[in-house]
Amino acid sequence: MRRARAVVVGVLVAALLVVAVRALLVEGERYAGTNSIPANQVVVELPGGPRLCQKGELVPADTAAVEFAQATSGGRAPGLSVELRDEDGRVLARGANPGGYGPTVVAVKIPVQREERSGVELCLRVAGGGRLQLYGLTTPEGKLTLAGKDRPGVLRVGYKRPGSESWLALLPTIADRFAVAKTRIAGPWTFWFVWGLLLLAAGIGIRTVLR
Repeated sequence: MRRARAVVVGVLVAALLVVAVRALLVEGERYAGTNSIPANQVVVELPGGPRLCQKGELVPADTAAVEFAQATSGGRAPGLSVELRDEDGRVLARGANPGGYGPTVVAVKIPVQREERSGVELCLRVAGGGRLQLYGLTTPEGKLTLAGKDRPGVLRVGYKRPGSESWLALLPTIADRFAVAKTRIAGPWTFWFVWGLLLLAAGIGIRTVLR
């Protein structure tokens, strides 16, 4: 009976390891971070010409594209330009998407940001005569200006890393970000320590089952 139980547990553990390794090796576009705003509501329908700016953004290191939740008002998706400025008004990066993107999000490539930047003002402008519905939350105040005038709302913004990466290649970066989100005494070792404890607990659980 004990041997049969050991075989079943061994097969299950091996299957879980195969699934985990395959998931870690899958490559794709990854986020450096987001501003944690859900894309629940239409915040603004931005016409061509006026500039829409959002203050107080935290741009993560390794950002290579800025992504917005959007919907077009019929026809071909319009061109969109983006500009990032620091708190003193200096331009940090510019980028543009020529249009023709999909129906739910638009990503605008910018030069890779090698370090994290806080207090960034993010400005958008739609090209030509197109219109773009941008999503986020409509209630916050003090974040948005349209053509220099305050308006309520905050946009959902995603910050994408360059190229395509696997989760396995990202583990050191995830460990660093995990440390940033914790207390001052935390370091990248904290991430590995937590996972070590989880694996130890799993091992103890398996041993208990096999007794």
